[in-house]
Amino acid sequence: VVALKGRPPGKPLPVVVGDVGAADTVAVVSPEARRVMEALWPGPLTLVLEARPEVPGSVTQGTGTVGVRVSNHPLARALAQGAGPVTATSANRSGAPAPREARDLDPRIHGAPDVFVLEGCSGGAAPSTVARIAGGRVEILREGPVSLATIEAALEGRAVDPGEGAG
Repeated sequence: VVALKGRPPGKPLPVVVGDVGAADTVAVVSPEARRVMEALWPGPLTLVLEARPEVPGSVTQGTGTVGVRVSNHPLARALAQGAGPVTATSANRSGAPAPREARDLDPRIHGAPDVFVLEGCSGGAAPSTVARIAGGRVEILREGPVSLATIEAALEGRAVDPGEGAG
C-alpha cells in the first residue's frame, strides 16, 4: 500500500477498528484518549496513539505510533468488527484527491488491490480530523470535520455533539 500510493516514508497507515475497545489491540490508550473515543466515535476522527509492539512496522512506518479510528460508515465498521483491525486509506496516490468513482482511480492503483469499496464510502466527505492527545493537550495534525473545540470538550468530559462531522 505504501509503494502503491507513493506514500512518503515515515507516514504510518491508518487503522480502522470495530469499536472503542478494539483500539486497545493496536494502541496504548490513555484515559484521556479513551474519553475522547467514547464521546466522538464512530466518526471522522483519527487519533494518533502509541502503537502496541505487535503492530507491524509496515503499519507504523518506524514511528512507534498508529492512527486509529472507528468509521461511521457501516460497511467499514462491520468489516473491522468481523475481521479485526484493518488498514484503511483512500484509494488515491499520496497528495492527490481521493476518487469519488471507480473511473477516477489513478491507473497505477486501479488493478492492484483485490477489492475496492467506493460506493457510499467517501461520497465526497472530507478526510477525518487527525489528532494526537498527549499530556492532557490536543494537537491537530490534519484538520477535518471534527473541530479542536469539540475534541477539547470531549477530553474535559463536557457534553459534545456526537454527530459533528458525521457527514
